[in-house]
Amino acid sequence: MSLEQRIAAIARTIFLPEFSFAANKFQVEKVGQLELADHVVWADDLLIAIQIKERERDLPEANWFEDKVLKKATKQVRDTLKFLGEYGSILIENQRGHRFHLEPAKLKRKFMVVVYDEPASVVYRARPNHYVSKTAGLIHVLRSTDLLDVCRTLITLSEIASYLDFRANIVRLNSLLSERAILGQFLRGAVNELPDERNVEEFSRFRRNRSRFDIRWFFEELPSVIHTNHNGDDKSYYGILREFVLLDRFELEQARIRIGIVNDSLKRSANHPPVVMATQRGTCFVWIPVPDDNYDERFNLLLNMIVLAKYQTRMDRCVGMSHAKRPDGPIELDMGYTDEPWAHDPLAEKYLTEANPFMPFGIVDKPGYRID
Repeated sequence: MSLEQRIAAIARTIFLPEFSFAANKFQVEKVGQLELADHVVWADDLLIAIQIKERERDLPEANWFEDKVLKKATKQVRDTLKFLGEYGSILIENQRGHRFHLEPAKLKRKFMVVVYDEPASVVYRARPNHYVSKTAGLIHVLRSTDLLDVCRTLITLSEIASYLDFRANIVRLNSLLSERAILGQFLRGAVNELPDERNVEEFSRFRRNRSRFDIRWFFEELPSVIHTNHNGDDKSYYGILREFVLLDRFELEQARIRIGIVNDSLKRSANHPPVVMATQRGTCFVWIPVPDDNYDERFNLLLNMIVLAKYQTRMDRCVGMSHAKRPDGPIELDMGYTDEPWAHDPLAEKYLTEANPFMPFGIVDKPGYRID
């Protein structure tokens, strides 16, 4: 398997095929065909462009890294950034086979990354961990094994973006610092400390505890279990999936807990009140265990709870999920999503004051990473 295929597989697993783009050639009128980076991860206002360079086994070592990685690969990344600045809409295809118009003006966070690979037989050499371009700014440079470490450690797209932000400041202070030392310092939250290779120890003592927050089964199964789309649009679930994929591990853990509460309530027919979660990104989530007597009214219940949860949390976006036990036993999952600016609503305010339907919730500080 080539490095490009391996990166596509990693992106498909970590970032989901819906937000992973490997077919990035696009047509421009009177110009012809152009191409973005080898791989693009794009979700909402976040974009990570990855340019890939693989050294063939029989290729001589002399100047390979300088010529192919620091010169050619970074130029291709600079071209990507140039295209994002020149064209208002770029049509690209994701690994699900769906095509979307990327609108660069809506991007708020852009990260340029070069990933390279060398044969195992090559003598290991410390390589620069970044490149600074006059036009593109800082470009991250990582070995493929280091990218794998980053993805396996941080897992969520949100945390990987935060790491790249952090990394951009650290590597400027030490261009040969190892990736595990950078990861160790990030996991410690040591933003204001100078880089130190001894932070590798922190990386080795990090507790992943993936089972606490992993709901990947939901992400992966969602497209295949949908049997009714909004207005027949087979991409209508993307808005909901995007909100989940942009959660960090603490938020995913809280979502997993709430899903468990709802499912347990259905098993016991306990009529538990709907549970809400609000995020720093400005999205709220509400899970509704539908009472058996309200099965036929579950759609109206779902829509009403979305409106009320969005209003109470003062968020712009809300994902709602109703869990209802069908008369023949299986659980029916219905989902809804709204995205519009919060606005005062006297009726919603009156209802929430007189008969708030939600389980009480409060604000909790996010914990740091668990290091033994």
